[in-house]
Amino acid sequence: SCPASVKEEFAAEELAAGGGGGENGGPDSSPYPPSPKRRRNSVEASTSEMAVSHSPFPNSPFAAVYESVRGHYSRVTPNRRLVHSVAGRGRGAHAAAREAIGLVPRAVVERFYGCGEPVPAGIEGLRVLDLGCGSGRDCYVAARLVGPAGEVIGVDMTDEQLRVARGGVGEYARALGFQPHLRFAKGYIEFLAQVPGLYASSIDLCVSNSAVNLSPNKELVLRGVFEVLKEGGEFCFADIYADRRLPPHVRSHPALLGESLGGALYTEDFRRLCQRVGFADVRMASAPAAVRIREPELRELVGATRFFCITFRLFKFARAQPSLLEPSREDYGQIAVYRGTVAGQSARVRFDSNWVFEAHRPVRVDGNTALMLAESWLRRHFE
Repeated sequence: SCPASVKEEFAAEELAAGGGGGENGGPDSSPYPPSPKRRRNSVEASTSEMAVSHSPFPNSPFAAVYESVRGHYSRVTPNRRLVHSVAGRGRGAHAAAREAIGLVPRAVVERFYGCGEPVPAGIEGLRVLDLGCGSGRDCYVAARLVGPAGEVIGVDMTDEQLRVARGGVGEYARALGFQPHLRFAKGYIEFLAQVPGLYASSIDLCVSNSAVNLSPNKELVLRGVFEVLKEGGEFCFADIYADRRLPPHVRSHPALLGESLGGALYTEDFRRLCQRVGFADVRMASAPAAVRIREPELRELVGATRFFCITFRLFKFARAQPSLLEPSREDYGQIAVYRGTVAGQSARVRFDSNWVFEAHRPVRVDGNTALMLAESWLRRHFE
């Protein structure tokens, strides 16, 4: 199911790594995962959610990254801190999210390793997907915000983290006073089509927190998200980015990989990647937060490179003209009015780093912003 350009790049990496498959080049020697149809048949034959005990392509360069990351998060415990810290971490959560976090079971919160707060407010009734959910803290937050009418799905590849995530659902339901539609599936964020319950144009909002950087192929992740999002759906996610392209010795360092630092993209490369996939207008939700590396040896390794935690908002608009985002933000004289309907933010609401809307006050916006507010899940809160 990979695009041809990705297959070519992947095959080149396989060759460089000394791979190339089996002795006879038979079907079992392919470095690519099984086709979605073949994989779907095996999933449907199973008695439970996707049971992935190892990489679906063990001889590929992906496998080393998966095992490194899985091993890293299997070893991290509540008493063992990550080697980096994010300035102001936790202070960026809106009021509704902070209230929800206060109800989340302690075991889940203690194993939360995200860098930001990507779950927006005002998402009642939406179908939400969390990529690389880990212990599930953001899923728990989203479950309260979507309410009984919504649904939240968390996807992760690490058994230890999923065990914690699933273990607290009952306690959380009692704290909420209702049974949330919250479930966790084991799977790979590059291959969302293989996760039971996910299909094209089925998700209103996708979130992620320090997980995309852990992927060995971010383009596959973004393409998969674009596919599962509904028209007007949003991918809102926090991750770590670098102010320059990272050299190979930093990108391959096991500790830096597991900490979402080794996989950090240069911000401008990330923007170009998003646009290539179809997310035409990349919005920064708030100002970047500086990342500090605690370990002196790792600080020496990265040199002068600076890292930042940034939350981006990406909207899917794939239909033909005129409902299409433009490369530049043109002024067509549109006016946006916030209805004051987001819980906890009735006086004002922030859309991104450029736009803050006061309730019932007309604001002149560019064409892309008007489209995002009028034809995404946000339309319930804006005129």
